[in-house]
Amino acid sequence: MQVGPGSTLASRYRLVRLLGRGGMAEVYEANDGVLGRRVAVKVFGGETDIETSQARQQLEIQALARLQHSNIVAVFDAGTDGDASFVVMQLIDGVTLAERIGVSAVAPAETARIGSSVADALAHVHSFGMVHRDVKPGNILGANGKVFLTDFGIVRLIDRTRLTQHGTIGTVSYLAPEQVRGEDVGTAADIYALGLVLLECLTGAPEYPGSSAESAVARLSRPPRIPTTMPKSWADLLTHMTADDPAARPSAREVARILHGLATTSPAARTVVVQGWTTPVRTRPITVASSLPAPGPAPAPIRRRRSASWLAAAGMLAAILIVAVLVRILPLGSSTLGPGEPAPTASAGPDRLHQDLQDLQRAVQP
Repeated sequence: MQVGPGSTLASRYRLVRLLGRGGMAEVYEANDGVLGRRVAVKVFGGETDIETSQARQQLEIQALARLQHSNIVAVFDAGTDGDASFVVMQLIDGVTLAERIGVSAVAPAETARIGSSVADALAHVHSFGMVHRDVKPGNILGANGKVFLTDFGIVRLIDRTRLTQHGTIGTVSYLAPEQVRGEDVGTAADIYALGLVLLECLTGAPEYPGSSAESAVARLSRPPRIPTTMPKSWADLLTHMTADDPAARPSAREVARILHGLATTSPAARTVVVQGWTTPVRTRPITVASSLPAPGPAPAPIRRRRSASWLAAAGMLAAILIVAVLVRILPLGSSTLGPGEPAPTASAGPDRLHQDLQDLQRAVQP
């Protein structure tokens, strides 16, 4: 059947407008005609490939329905209408983390709070033997200060995680190396993706931008660049989360525990209010360059000014010495003294000269 705004599924859910489209599903805002509430309806495509068959979709829908967690968008209902399978979910009026990062980099304390919520949600997902496979800023929502992990349209049971050219495999910028290589994908892939999300929060920029090919090649050619200005606790965590070897990455439960601790120990920052997010933000992103001096010839003028000041001081000292000698000589042979005016004593000249020289030296010393 043709599905779109104005369509009604299962004689109950009237689709109002398209909210988003992925590789295998579309998400609509809809009205629930039975309970009279706004909901989000994800409608799966009607592909005939065995990997996305209706039977498989139903297995995944049943798995999603078991997920009940405060940081996961709730599933209310699921069903089929003709050849269309759908899931009815909680509608979140919020802002994605991608939009939030677009305003500014996120402060470490808030990044830790967001990350701990997502990691806790992933731990719940993993406990059911499922992998999200598309953890990215666009699938993390903020609403009224609360964090939600959403878009489980490509979630897979762990025993069915082999990638195929027909299946949707997630957003390339956040894929784990094993996903890029086409290897079996487990829960560790979600940890890797979350590590890149946290790194992007702190720096304000994705680590592997560019086209799909460029991003994939970069993933396999170098590890993520952890800024040298980042606190050691953050650098250690992100390094382990984004390890090339999936077995070297921590579990979601361990990540949640560590991030919860970082959320309470990270320094506070000024606060900005973004729709859906109320968060402290950094005044500038963490970058490697932020700890380096600004380039340019600034030191040279400083050295020239210092040299000029010493030349001036030396000239003054020479002038004083000349005047002092003349003063010492002139009273002995000059008739400029008035009648009856006493000549200066022999000892007064040298003592005063010595004192003047000492004062001058102190004045010009750097």
